[in-house]
Amino acid sequence: MSRIKILFTIPNFDTAGSGQVLLNIAQNLNKEEFEVHICCNHDKGAYYKVVEATGIPIHIASFTVDLSPKMGIISGVIKISKFFKTIKPDIIHSFHWSSDFTEGMAAKLAGAKWVYTKKNMGWKSRNWKLRTFFADGIVTINPFMKDLYFPAKKNVQLIPCSVDTDKFKPALRDPQIREAWGFTDNHKVIISVANLVPEKGIENLIAAYELLEDERVRLVFVGNKDNDYGVKMERLVKQKGLEKKILFIGKKLAVTSYLIASDLFIIPTRDIGRSEALGVALLEAMATGLLVLGSNIDGIKFILKDLPELLFDPEDPKELAAHINMIFALNDVEKEEIKRRLHKVIEDGFLSEKEVSDHAMFYKKTLKVN
Repeated sequence: MSRIKILFTIPNFDTAGSGQVLLNIAQNLNKEEFEVHICCNHDKGAYYKVVEATGIPIHIASFTVDLSPKMGIISGVIKISKFFKTIKPDIIHSFHWSSDFTEGMAAKLAGAKWVYTKKNMGWKSRNWKLRTFFADGIVTINPFMKDLYFPAKKNVQLIPCSVDTDKFKPALRDPQIREAWGFTDNHKVIISVANLVPEKGIENLIAAYELLEDERVRLVFVGNKDNDYGVKMERLVKQKGLEKKILFIGKKLAVTSYLIASDLFIIPTRDIGRSEALGVALLEAMATGLLVLGSNIDGIKFILKDLPELLFDPEDPKELAAHINMIFALNDVEKEEIKRRLHKVIEDGFLSEKEVSDHAMFYKKTLKVN
């Protein structure tokens, strides 16, 4: 039997989170069984260079159609279907975050199966129902999505995102990182990794920080800050005179060394908009041996379901501050026990190898092949 040809589609590799998930699957599918291609809108972004270096064929093209004006939808779909036909994929797997349904229409016209990964908890647009209608299968990344969005849909598969434990693992701390931040070994460093958008709850973490009594605590935000919200958050910190204690270091391609340089990871995502469906950054922090705290929303409580004491109300800075104080008050034995439990969570459900093998089975199921 010939290999199954998979075309992965993603808007860009500017933000590496979804791109890393896609590339992990694309690189590690059995090459004797699968032929992999990738399509994205442009070749910008540092992570694009990482993807390009793998040698996987990349097609630069638009794979969706603007919904306005409506008269152009059909002609646009036909144009994209012709592009899909040049690649001749058996399955097109969309990693687009949006509710676009035109890609699914084009895939149908091209004679390909079309599946998508539900990457966030947004559902307000009625276009999600059309996107789901055209899908031959859907990957969910937490168990709540099935009942919330797809109760009657067939071929819905739970495949959580994973973490590469060869890349993210405990290691010796690089002292130069803290020195560059202006911190010492005596400081207690909290790190949060997220592109700065309102859903991420950055202002609530800053508010919680202000409630802490320990003067040794410092806070570092890693992620894209070049937007209105990011500018607003930096301005807020400067207004409070905290710019030497709360740092915004921008987007970084590799975050492992920054995680290892820290003492506590916090993901403060709010339950608004396109809120966290899982939290890959949380998994990465856990894998490096960091203590963590996470907001009590669906995607994060799925990961931390066996450690509910590490969950907090993202709208309550006082509760978050109390959790931070609790973590820093633990003795070394207590800290190591929590780290052991966090590592077990990774081992039991979020290993990279399982994510890849589950996708392979999903593709075969979608095509009805053994």
